[in-house]
Amino acid sequence: MLKKALFFSIVAIILPFKFCLADLDRVTYFKKLIEKKKFSLIMNEIENTKSTVIRRWVTFVFLENQIKTYPLTNDIKNEIKSFLTLNPRHPFSYILIQQWFDKMILNGQNIETLKKEINFVKNINQNFENSSISCIQNINSKITDIKFKKLVSNREDKKGCQALLLYGLSKKKLNTNFYILMARYAAMKKEKKFAEKILKMHKTVYGKNPIYKNELTVLAIIEQSKTNSRRAFRKYLSERNRLNSEQKSFLNVQVGTALYGVTDANAWTLVKKGLNSLKQQPEENLKVVARMALRKNDLKIFNLAYKYFSDDTKNQENWKFWYAYSLKQKKKLQELKKILLTISGNNSFYGMIASGLSEIKNGNTGLLSELNTRNLEVSSKKEWATNLDLKDILNLFKRQVFHAGLSEWRHFIRDLTDSQLIDLATYLKENKIFDRSIAAALKVDHSNSFQLKYPVAYKESILTESKEQNLPPWLILGLIRQESRFNNIIVSSAGAVGLMQILPQTAKDIMGTSKVPNLTKPKKNIRVGTVYLKRLMKKFKSVPLTLAAYNAGPSRAKKWFKDKVSGKNLSSAMFIESIPYKETREYVKTVIFGASMYSMILKKNEKQHQSTDFVKLLGRLDQQ
Repeated sequence: MLKKALFFSIVAIILPFKFCLADLDRVTYFKKLIEKKKFSLIMNEIENTKSTVIRRWVTFVFLENQIKTYPLTNDIKNEIKSFLTLNPRHPFSYILIQQWFDKMILNGQNIETLKKEINFVKNINQNFENSSISCIQNINSKITDIKFKKLVSNREDKKGCQALLLYGLSKKKLNTNFYILMARYAAMKKEKKFAEKILKMHKTVYGKNPIYKNELTVLAIIEQSKTNSRRAFRKYLSERNRLNSEQKSFLNVQVGTALYGVTDANAWTLVKKGLNSLKQQPEENLKVVARMALRKNDLKIFNLAYKYFSDDTKNQENWKFWYAYSLKQKKKLQELKKILLTISGNNSFYGMIASGLSEIKNGNTGLLSELNTRNLEVSSKKEWATNLDLKDILNLFKRQVFHAGLSEWRHFIRDLTDSQLIDLATYLKENKIFDRSIAAALKVDHSNSFQLKYPVAYKESILTESKEQNLPPWLILGLIRQESRFNNIIVSSAGAVGLMQILPQTAKDIMGTSKVPNLTKPKKNIRVGTVYLKRLMKKFKSVPLTLAAYNAGPSRAKKWFKDKVSGKNLSSAMFIESIPYKETREYVKTVIFGASMYSMILKKNEKQHQSTDFVKLLGRLDQQ
């Protein structure tokens, strides 16, 4: 009797718990379990979860932990294979495959076994492409020198390509200098142990060579430059006399480009001393040299760096534009016009600049025609409203599980047609889920998606504060779109909150209070954000500099402005492209272009506002 009573007492306790658990926010619950690494409990609880999205996310995290933490037993391999079979084209599967093969390579798995597992992957997804796996497939096979170089170059951090590189070295493929450069490139990617392994094997295969004496010192300086450029510079100065001329020339550019990231006065001098090593530099460094040359308005050095860009890089819009710009100085106007015409039709920052230049002033941007096109009618609201996968994906974003949310989102929209994407974007916009609405619309290269890409949300508050602070409303809209995609509850990893991503301390300073205002409230956030934006505008008197300060901080923006060459004209576009931080550089471009798009929307009936507002937003730095 006592046993029965005890049994029913336990059941009475457990059942309500299970019932409550079912009612809890499943995403929040599993997020907390993952943070606490309660993986045994996670896998027990996931059995009670019907959601495909949540089951896949939690299983992925579990398998990822298994690969990182434990030896690759047959049980773990079978679980990985089961996941891949169920989700052959999912972004999670691509990540697991990379981690699985990296672990096998690190464990010294033989090539035959690796190739067998590659066949399994290819069988479940014939279109699967992975640089590391492509490298593995070519080990112990007849491969041309050209293909070998293409496979391993710029992939020094990929485990499969590291294995292929060592295989090629053992067979003396290509010349000895190639492997020295590969060791240096590996050190740049924080793979110093692998870089040292290359040098050790190089010595075994080719024998001692006095030219490469002190190469370990070169690697140490390179590695240091990626974490602390000033310390690397001091180390370089102390070791410089021991190095040969080739090593010094290479390090002048490596350390100089690293110092540019912290706006050190020695950066430009060092780079100019190492120009004869540009052919040996990785493209990452060449791009920095090109940007430094733009900052100094030195188109001769810009062209030296551009000369060694790959064809893919030369075809990127920004570099096409600046190469065309350099042709103006050489008075090659026909070639300049030809290049600019290939850019001017693009809906982008450089497309807008190219369209406004006098050389092609009659060019058609296509932007106004997009603006005047009506959006497609929503035909299936019910379909999206009842889609459980979409509901769970949106919940991942709401609970700020962004990695899983983005992977599931990409999987969800992957096979949608343009019409379905516009339909989905419209549904999400109507439900004020602007960030995903914009994301869906951006996948459509069609005029019907224009106003979905640039929604005018919180218009009343923005117009009120823009008038109060004497700021263009389209600038505020462009900034909010880039900062938060109009998600008023989002919190960044740095703690910035809401629409204009305000740090709590900044909000307290602006409002002059000891209490942090509720920054998830749109009106309050826009109020605080526009006051801060106006303060920066008063200080920097330039939209590009103000935006750079908003993103990277006022002290950095001030340093970047001071770093320009005095007495020479430096356009705002030139300054923007020369910003050392990629995040800030792209941020400023995107906000300015977005603001110009919003000026078109808010001033739809005016014919000339498109180029004039864009020019106003850019301004000129040399007038400051």
